[in-house]
Amino acid sequence: MSLADTRFETRRRKLASALAAKRIDDVLITHITHVRYLSGFSGSNGALLVSKDRTAKIATDGRYTTQIGEEVPDIPATITRKVAEELLAQVVEGHRVGFEADYLSVSQLEVLKKACPEEVTLVPVSGAVEDIRLTKDGLELHRLEEAAALATEALEQLVDAGERHGRLCVGIDPHAGLLEQWGLSDSVEGLREFSRICVEAFAGHVALVKPQVAFFE
Repeated sequence: MSLADTRFETRRRKLASALAAKRIDDVLITHITHVRYLSGFSGSNGALLVSKDRTAKIATDGRYTTQIGEEVPDIPATITRKVAEELLAQVVEGHRVGFEADYLSVSQLEVLKKACPEEVTLVPVSGAVEDIRLTKDGLELHRLEEAAALATEALEQLVDAGERHGRLCVGIDPHAGLLEQWGLSDSVEGLREFSRICVEAFAGHVALVKPQVAFFE
C-alpha cells in the first residue's frame, strides 16, 4: 500500500472512531470533496460508506470504472448510476447510518429514505469530516508550504514589475471579430497567437497583461 493510500486509511479510521463515539454504525459520504479526502477518488460522481469497524465501500458510475480501480484499490467498488442509494441498500438492518446533513437537500434526503432498508435509521451528521480536516497531515503541510512559496514568488515578481513599469495593467480581449481582423482563426490556436503577439509587444512597457475572454458574448 502506498503512502497516499495510508493517509486516506488513516482519515477513515479517525472518522470511524468519531462514529463509534456517537453511536453511529455507518456514515454515508456524498459530498464529493469529502469522498476524495477520505478515499483518493478524484471523479465527479461518487459516494462512500464508512463503518465504525473501519471497513468502507465506494460507488461511482461507469465512466470511472478504470479510474476508481487505479485510485482506490483498497476499497470494494460498486459501479452504478445511483451511487448513494446503492451503498445505502447494502447497510445491515438495525444499523444507524449517518448522512451529511450540511450537503444534502430535502429532495435528496427523500431519495435516501426510499432506498433505506427496513430497520435502518438515518441520522443527520454535521461537521464530522470537517473536524478531521482541521488537522493537516505531513503531505498537506508540505503542499501548503509549496503553494505559499509559489504565491510569494509571484507576488514579489509583480511588485518588482510594478516598481519598474508602473501600475498599469493591460487587458486584452481576443473576441472572434478581432481575431478575424488580425487574420487569425477563431480557435485555440488563434487565441494563443493573438495573446503571444500582445504579450511580446507590451513586454518591458507595462507591469501586467491580463488576457480574458468574455464568454457571455
